[in-house]
Amino acid sequence: MKSIATSDDPSNVEYYNYKFITAETQYEPMEEFFPNLQQYCTIDRLQYWVGQSNIWGSRKRKTTNGQTKYGRHLWIVSKEMREFLFESTDSISAYWNHLKNEIDFITIGYARKFSTKENDTSRT
Repeated sequence: MKSIATSDDPSNVEYYNYKFITAETQYEPMEEFFPNLQQYCTIDRLQYWVGQSNIWGSRKRKTTNGQTKYGRHLWIVSKEMREFLFESTDSISAYWNHLKNEIDFITIGYARKFSTKENDTSRT
């Protein structure tokens, strides 16, 4: 995600656009990288993950035309330059293809073993 946008002032400003990005407008460039994103993640879920990872800092409040919106001021890679990023992320599409075609096993969950008075040999 840091290859799409950054909160730091980039050294080559001609390739970036400085914008106020809301959760909805943040979702759009992510869909370019992950075409099936709507199947796995909602706008609110993506916003939650971005907020938890703190890669772009905290959200700010901005009022325009009497409406308050929450978002971040970010330097977004221009659309022409994003096409070059797609070539470098071929491994992502290969990974999704692998997941779609590989159905040998499915992770259902995991077992949790609380510490007890059993010794290690009886646990195996």
